[in-house]
Amino acid sequence: MKEIPYIRVGTSYYKTVKAPTIAGHFNEILVSWSIETIRQDHGKSYLSKIPKHDGFTCIPNHIDFKQEYKGFYNIYSPLGKEPIEGEISLSLKFVKHIFGKHFELGLDYLQLLYLKPIQILPILCLVSKERSTGKSTFLKWLKEIFDNNEERLKILSQEVHKQFISMREQFMQEIKSVLDQDQAVRFDAMIEKYRSQRREQIERRKNRSNNPQNEKGERK
Repeated sequence: MKEIPYIRVGTSYYKTVKAPTIAGHFNEILVSWSIETIRQDHGKSYLSKIPKHDGFTCIPNHIDFKQEYKGFYNIYSPLGKEPIEGEISLSLKFVKHIFGKHFELGLDYLQLLYLKPIQILPILCLVSKERSTGKSTFLKWLKEIFDNNEERLKILSQEVHKQFISMREQFMQEIKSVLDQDQAVRFDAMIEKYRSQRREQIERRKNRSNNPQNEKGERK
């Protein structure tokens, strides 16, 4: 039986597609698909065959991966490669080139990424004034190992953002219903000020993570 490429999450339908990249690879992603289009392409009875889920979740696991977790669709992508015993001297040489004197720490970091992907780890920053030192190659190497999971995370962030917007609007309506007009205006201003401060904090953290040299300069 041909595998069904569609899923229903809540009341929305999605199709699993393989999007081509300029590098010649294919990234498996979820694309929003209308129920009417599915009905036109496959018939009304086809809808009952589509797997149903209560929502999205993200449970990374490289050893015992499950696509469905307690009724939720796991957007983390299973790895397309199985580890086998063999010679890895070239990879070890490359990791040693990237981490230098922190070679052992680099091996521990990579092992934790694979065996314990939900463990909180330090932000890894590869910094060099020289070009062609292997920074971009290292990222491509990681992508070959962990596949296209960054594409699945985008779906999760979009859904979480939608839920947050809906909850915020409902909360604002409830607050305004018990406040007079002047109080509601002041409350809106207070919320907007808080959001502005949060955006500034997030941007500062991003800059520090992406450019640790700036952080040292600020401390001076």
